[in-house]
Formats: sequence, structure tokens, C-alpha cells
Amino acid sequence: MFNFLPLTAVVWAVLIGSFPASVHPFVHRPNDAKELSTAFGGARPTRSQFSLSKVRAIARGGSTGSSTLALSVDQSDVQHLIFELSKEEVRALQTYSEECASWKEGAAQPEFAYPDLAKKIKEVYDENGVVLVRGLMDEILLENLIEAGLHVLQKEKMAFDTDAFNSVKFGPVFGGPTVGISGATSTNEDILLSSFRSAALKSPVSSCIGALLLDLGSHLGSTDESSNLRLLNDVFLAKGGNDESYCGWHIDDAVFWPCSPRHSPPGVNAWIAMDDIPAKYGGAMAVIPKSHKAEWSGEAQHAIGHTITHPPEGFANPGELFQTLSKTCEIATISPKLNDRMEQEGILFDFQKGDVLMMNRFTWHRSVQVTPEGKKYFANKEDDNDSSEIVLKRYTIRYEIGSTPLIRGAAMHPSILYDASNSGKKIDDAVASSGPFFPKCWPAVSEDEMLQLPEMVDVKLPKAQEKREAMMAELMAKLGPPTK
Repeated sequence: MFNFLPLTAVVWAVLIGSFPASVHPFVHRPNDAKELSTAFGGARPTRSQFSLSKVRAIARGGSTGSSTLALSVDQSDVQHLIFELSKEEVRALQTYSEECASWKEGAAQPEFAYPDLAKKIKEVYDENGVVLVRGLMDEILLENLIEAGLHVLQKEKMAFDTDAFNSVKFGPVFGGPTVGISGATSTNEDILLSSFRSAALKSPVSSCIGALLLDLGSHLGSTDESSNLRLLNDVFLAKGGNDESYCGWHIDDAVFWPCSPRHSPPGVNAWIAMDDIPAKYGGAMAVIPKSHKAEWSGEAQHAIGHTITHPPEGFANPGELFQTLSKTCEIATISPKLNDRMEQEGILFDFQKGDVLMMNRFTWHRSVQVTPEGKKYFANKEDDNDSSEIVLKRYTIRYEIGSTPLIRGAAMHPSILYDASNSGKKIDDAVASSGPFFPKCWPAVSEDEMLQLPEMVDVKLPKAQEKREAMMAELMAKLGPPTK
């Protein structure tokens, strides 16, 4: 399956003479990335300044430090953020989504059968920028998703070591593109990998976000705002039980969230736990409730060069964009004072398999290193499972409203690389002109878009990759020839 590479990892892969098949920007954020980024915007260091060992060290992870948690693991602090839905409530959610999908102009507005529940979840989400919802993943789909993750772990190995994640796969939603298409041939592997697509597009996860958190049912019939919820980006991650590095406090940059930060309401990040991960052992995701509207958030956004600080017309060249990407995970280095405050306000959940953590696009979060106690705990789990290595699996999905514009200027998303005219377009319009780079998932999946997936995977994504490689070759040329 075709796998797209984020810019930063490609730069380092070129420097160390390898081209990784599966990488993720969270695990490739150097503390000293400024030295490399100046090659594309300021002074021009030569290739000799970047030794093999130096670049390998750079690529080994984001922040490091003590693995003793300062974050709150007290579950009484997070209970108000947790909603456990019954099977009846989940079925009602799916029924409401189906009614929204079949709604016609002039008909009565569909109504969710549990309005008090919908109101409460949305109020808590709007106030805190985060909720954890249980019960959305049915047992069979969850088992299939976990099996698909294990398959990825066995097949997709990192081309160079990273201390932050054991395995990473970008864009698994495009796996098994022929599955479900009448007359098309699909292998057992295709069917297994299509579990990612089922979870991201067809499960109650997208229904909960589209129907409840973003209330897109109220947009039905609107000519100004789209009622479509679309998948923006997705990635499968697996953190090893001994991994200590992590990406510091951040909100997603232009690689993960390649669209305007000024559209309202903001998109939603869904983080699906594929293992039980107790808070006190680390290894999961920490969040800061209410940080999406915190008074310090603007200062922190400027510190890490978030997309909202970019010029409205975007950057003229990828080198300028790259300089901002290198800071995403480095708030602890850039502003220790802000980082200390975040550590005081951050919380952790006791994640259960199938839990879905839903975060406002602007909610600050970070990955969490495994604690010393966690290493012992997970080592025992390894023994229990007769496995040589335990990994903590998660599937993360970014969702956006179809009327949200893509970023302008330099961009690394395949939709813009494939067709530069998509820059600044609304997501719905980019899909209409170029294909389902951003598959629709609410109020219903588009069958027409699903029929286009094989062409996406076999033709359009490879074409975009060719353009990315040409762009990277041009950027690397700015380093000049090797010197002794």
C-alpha cells in the first residue's frame, strides 16, 4: 500500500541515505532542528556538517527527560469528561446519522432520540475541549482493528530507529482500497487493512463527532456551511513499552492539520486506544482541559510556530514551512515557563481498549513516556502474552468540516502536491475536483468516493509522491555538495 511521508522525516532519510516506508513527524523533532532548517531559509550549511551519527541522533525522537510523571493521574479529576454510551444510545446515534443522510429539503429536521445526552456531551466538550467516549467501538470491529494494527507492526518496520514510537503508519484509511467494490478482487490482507477505514469512516466515532460535538445536523440545507464531516488525516501508532522519548506539548502543525486554523467550529482529533493503558504507567496521551481557550495558548502557539501564526497567504516555499515544523514538539526547550504550567494542568486517563478520546483541534496535548513502574508492568504483560515485545497501539484520526479551506502556499499534503490549485480550496471542493483525498464520513460515506479509492492509491497518491520527491531534491540541493 502507498504510504505518504511527512516532510521532516524525508529530509533526514535523504541525509542518512534511506527512504523510510512508514514515518511520523512526532518522532522526528530535533531539539537542534534550527541548524538544519536554516539550510532552507537562512545560512547554508554544507552536507559535511551533518554526519551520519548526528542525523541518526536527531531522528531518534522529540523531547526526552525524566520518565517520572508530574501529570495528574487521579481519575476523580477526569470523571466529568467521560461518557459511557449504552448500545441503545449508540444505535440511536447511527439511526440519527442515517436520517440526516437521507434528509430532503423541506422535510422535518431529524432529531436524536437522546437530546439531553447530546446537550451534555456537547456542553462538556465545548467547555473543556476534550471528552472521552466509551462504547462507540463494537467488539468485532475493535478486534479487527487490533488485528490490523498487529499486522502493520509485523510488516511495516521503521527504516531507522526511534525512541518515541515502535511503529508508525500514515494514511491507513486507504488500505485495501478494493474492499467493498462489486466485482473487484480483494485479498485477505486487503480485508484486514480495510478495518482502519471501517473504524474511521463507518463507525459511530464519526457519527459522535459529526452529530453531537459539531452538531452538523443543524447545517442540513445550508448554503453557507457544509454538513459533511471529512477525514483530514489518520495515522496508526504503536509505542514500545521501553520507549522514553515523546513529543512535547503541542497542537497539530500543518503536516497533520493542513487546513485553515480560522474556520469555526474547529475540527476534532479522535484518539482510539487499542490497548488498556493505565494512567500511572504512562505510554498514552495527556491533555490539558480548557487549553483550547486558555489565555496562555496564543503565546504558546507563537512559541512553536503553529499554523495560526503563519501568514494568511501561506509560505512562499517549503523551506519556510519546514522551519516552523521543526518547533512543534519543542515547547519545553523554547519556553520552559509555559511548559511547567502545562505540566501542572495536564491530565491522564486510564484508557480502556476501545476508548475514544476526542479533542478540539486547539486542545494542547502530548504523548507520554512510560514510567519505571510501567516498564515493569508492561514487562509482566509481555510474559503473560508470551510476546518478545509489548507495544501500546493507538489509531488517531483528524476530522474536519467540508467547508473548511485548505492552507495556502507551500504545503506537503498530497492533495495539494497532486494539484496545486487545491491550495486554499474548501475541502469539499478539493474532493470534487481531485478525488477523495479527504473521504466523507458523515452523515454517510460517499459510495462514489469509495469507488475512486483504487485510482487514488494506484495513480494519484504516487503522482503526488513524485512531486514531493522532486521538491525534496530541490531543497537538498541548497545544502550544496559534500565537503571534506
